[in-house]
Amino acid sequence: MIKTEFSQTGRVAVVDGGGRGHAIISALAESGKVNDVTLVPGNDYTKYDIEREFGIPVTLHKNISLKNSDAIVDVLQDGKFDMIDVAQDDAIAGNVAGRLRSQGALVVGADRMAGKLEWDKAYMRSLGLVPGPAYAVAESEEELLQLLENMPDVPYFTKAAYLAEGKGAMPAENKEQVLERFAELRARYPHAAQKIVVEEWMKNADGTPGDEFSHFIFTDGRDYQEVGTAVDYKTAYDFDAGENTGSMGSNSPTNLMSEQIARLTHDKVVEPLMEGLMREGIDYQGVIYVSGMVTRDSDNNPHVRVVEINSRLGDPEAQVIVPGLQNYYDINMAIATRNLGGMTLGRDRFHRVAVTGASRGYPGNYDKAKNKRIFGLEDAYQEGAVIRGAGMTRVGDEWRVSGGRLFYVVGSGSSLGEARAQAYASISHVSVEGDNLHYRTGIGRRDMLRAIE
Repeated sequence: MIKTEFSQTGRVAVVDGGGRGHAIISALAESGKVNDVTLVPGNDYTKYDIEREFGIPVTLHKNISLKNSDAIVDVLQDGKFDMIDVAQDDAIAGNVAGRLRSQGALVVGADRMAGKLEWDKAYMRSLGLVPGPAYAVAESEEELLQLLENMPDVPYFTKAAYLAEGKGAMPAENKEQVLERFAELRARYPHAAQKIVVEEWMKNADGTPGDEFSHFIFTDGRDYQEVGTAVDYKTAYDFDAGENTGSMGSNSPTNLMSEQIARLTHDKVVEPLMEGLMREGIDYQGVIYVSGMVTRDSDNNPHVRVVEINSRLGDPEAQVIVPGLQNYYDINMAIATRNLGGMTLGRDRFHRVAVTGASRGYPGNYDKAKNKRIFGLEDAYQEGAVIRGAGMTRVGDEWRVSGGRLFYVVGSGSSLGEARAQAYASISHVSVEGDNLHYRTGIGRRDMLRAIE
């Protein structure tokens, strides 16, 4: 059993390997209550930046896979942490939070049962807690063929039911394409696509795409607070072209979230979801990330439905939501100790834009970029934006490519325009040897267009 004297060591741990974990650690360190950090697995740039910015030692465990829950628990079960934040979906699905919590640790993060809302999309739909599209579930091509016989020949999204690194959703213009997408998903993600969810493509009455948003809820299992909304840019290229990625950028707040849409989101999604979890006996202690869709009927009335539910902060939504919460350490401790109900959340008024710097070829094959040198990070840092690290490795004094998403440049300002300008001015300094850096140039564009409509 873990034996811990909480709030005395100044040590915290975060389970994540990318920019989300970097944003979380930075916000925790801002409190002045942290003097030692463990990251599983973490990354070199997060260690470099936190040690430079705060003078806090950071221990990495880069050799541990986020899918290896036994190894993660072994590292963290020594009982010397004031708080552990399990922030990544594979670790949640592996019940890392549940196992550590059962041993007495103070943990922010859903256990495996609560996290099933994310790691099994068919299960989430079957609960019927939130409004969503018409859907069907198939575990074989034969079953899918039978289901399609009774479905209209309209556009759909074909999704792997289980975790696929955020890339398991593919659009299909008709039923024939649904079968093609089924085969593609099975080939790419054989485990995640053991079960397939086919969902109506949620569109406006005039056939145009709906407006998607990311809405975040913190809960201690008894009380909850809605903490922010962002826009996520999922596809690889500008104008929402190309394949889905983990994400190419985000901005928060969003002007999509008008008073009317915020009220609809709370009344039709958040409140029924939280009441339903209690009714189902699901003890949820962590972060809920609702991916919502606003569509309009023929009378221009808005409707909010749920695209999916995730059991952690988004990446890179965390990079634009978390910095705006002024007492993040105390919020996390309130979640871990089930004292969120009496907590007052402090928020600033800044806009933030996160632009993902990725290896050219991502989310597909980016072999040509691997191990290439990255230039200009210090110049980007001096421009004033914040840099959050991900798929970069430090070799001596050089930074090298080691992943698909390399880093996130986060600009902030009193307006969306100011935040975008800072982010893009900063990332303009960065390059990857052989012209192997890719980023979208239109992050924040949807809100900019809405502002002039």
